[in-house]
Amino acid sequence: RDGPLGRGVFAEGSLKQGDVVVNVPLDLCQIMQFDCGSAGIEKKDGVPLSELQRRQLLWVVEFFLSAELLSAFKAPEASKEEPAGPFWSNPPDASAVAFWAGYGALLKPAEAGLPLLLPPDELARLKEAVPDVIRTLEAHRVRIQEAWEKQVGGTPPASLFTANALVLSRCFCVWNDDQGAVLALIAPFADMLNHAAQPNCRFAVEGDAVKILAIQDIAQDEECFISYSGAANKSPAHMWFRYGFCPTGGSDEAPPLDPAVLAAGPPLRRE
Repeated sequence: RDGPLGRGVFAEGSLKQGDVVVNVPLDLCQIMQFDCGSAGIEKKDGVPLSELQRRQLLWVVEFFLSAELLSAFKAPEASKEEPAGPFWSNPPDASAVAFWAGYGALLKPAEAGLPLLLPPDELARLKEAVPDVIRTLEAHRVRIQEAWEKQVGGTPPASLFTANALVLSRCFCVWNDDQGAVLALIAPFADMLNHAAQPNCRFAVEGDAVKILAIQDIAQDEECFISYSGAANKSPAHMWFRYGFCPTGGSDEAPPLDPAVLAAGPPLRRE
C-alpha cells in the first residue's frame, strides 16, 4: 500500500525476528543466470571475481533478464505458435502468463523518476549541470540498443528500456564468486519493499522460494524495509543511477557518477 515513501510493504500483523514477510515461489519469478564463460569474461580458476568482472557479468545478466521481462509482459499478445519475445524457449503455463500481464500493469506507475526513463528535456537540463552523469546514462542506452541488435536483430522496442529500468531498480542477485556466476531475478511483491540504511528485513533464496525475512520484531502496520546497497556499486551516485535517489550524501537529483561504472563490458553472447 501507499506510505510516506510511496508504495511499500507493510506488516499486516506483528512479526517476530525470523518470520517470513513475503514468500514467492521461484517458478513465479523471472530468472536469468550467467557465468563468466557464457558471458565471454575471462576468469582464472580459484580466483574470486574482481569488481570489474562483477560489473561486467552483472551487465550481461541484467540485459538478458530485461529481455526476459519484456517477453513476460508481452506474452499474452503472442499466438501459441510464436510466443512473444526471443528468450522463452519454454513458454510458461497460462496462469504464469496471466499473472505477469497483470503484474506488469501494476509496475507501470513506479516507472516515473527512474533515470533511464527521464524525458529528453529533463536529460538536457541535467546534462548542463552534470554532463558525466548523463553521458554515462546515454552510453548505457546505446549499449542496450547495440546488444539487442546483436542478439535479436532489428531496432529494440521502446519498452525494452522500461524493462531494463525495472530490472536495474528491482532485481535481486545471488552471487557465486568461486564459480564466477550470478543469478538475477525479479520476485513479484518482494521487489516492492523500499530501501532503508537500517533495514528490518533481508532477502533470501531458500528451497524453492524467494523470501523476505524479518531480522527484528516488526509491529503491525509498520513498513518493511530491505537495504538496496548490495548493488554492483554501493556509491550514492550508482544508487541514483539504479533507483533514482541517493540514500546518503550528494544531490537527490543527479550526483556525480564515475563514467567507468557502466563502461563497455565484454562482447555479449548467450550459449
